[in-house]
Amino acid sequence: NGIAQKGENVNFWTTIEPMFNALDKPVFFFSGDGGANYIARSLTYYNDGDITYVTSGMGFGQKDNFIIVEVMDNEEIRLKVMGLNCPDGSDCMGNIEDYLPF
Repeated sequence: NGIAQKGENVNFWTTIEPMFNALDKPVFFFSGDGGANYIARSLTYYNDGDITYVTSGMGFGQKDNFIIVEVMDNEEIRLKVMGLNCPDGSDCMGNIEDYLPF
């Protein structure tokens, strides 16, 4: 849920990310527990070339959500945000692109 909780010797950007970035396919990283309190964002989306990062979460209630991942026949990937508290199944969460971290 933030920089304060990260480890001291994180090798993701120097070792792990370059390995996935070298692949010739889209890569998706999903993380949960992003919305477990009122300070944390309930959903974050970031796309960096062929790598997409998504953090989704539940716990505070109002914007609890999950993500549906659709892999189309043409290999297109679609991400749909599903809000658990949307009235009558409405699309109250918007599009995933609405949740950029910056």
